[in-house]
Amino acid sequence: MCSRNYTTTESSLTAVANIAAGFVGAFSINLAAKKYGTQIEASKVCYSLACLSTIFMLMGVDRTDSIYWIAITFGGFGFFGYAAFPMSLGNP
Repeated sequence: MCSRNYTTTESSLTAVANIAAGFVGAFSINLAAKKYGTQIEASKVCYSLACLSTIFMLMGVDRTDSIYWIAITFGGFGFFGYAAFPMSLGNP
């Protein structure tokens, strides 16, 4: 992000959004999927939403002054991407 004239503070904000949302998403989505027995379906949906979040994040990086868009979509990647990985490890 530094090559696109974003500051180090703004880059750190996006990293914090990613980690915090990933922490919340990994626990909440995995608990719900285990409770209802839908780990495979939930992991497929989470991987799809993580890919969409990445696409929107990259669209935001290409623009100038869109730090909130980048932080929200990078947080969306963390929320869904970090939730999908442990779920897919537990599937046979």
